[in-house]
Amino acid sequence: MAGEHRVIYICQECFTISEEPRADGDHKMVRVDAGAPGDERSRPLIDEKGNLKTRAPVWWVERYAWWIKDQ
Repeated sequence: MAGEHRVIYICQECFTISEEPRADGDHKMVRVDAGAPGDERSRPLIDEKGNLKTRAPVWWVERYAWWIKDQ
């Protein structure tokens, strides 16, 4: 569906994912805009030569591993 956006919540410790904010033991869940289904931000990070830099989706790299984009 056009314009659909996915917002998920992810635990910073164990990477549990939820569609609603909830307690995950003593761990903090953070809100992440994962983009629309099929969005470029949902795909793995690939460099300008087409090499896979990480299997993590771009939205995760932007939030938690931003330095990978600069390598």
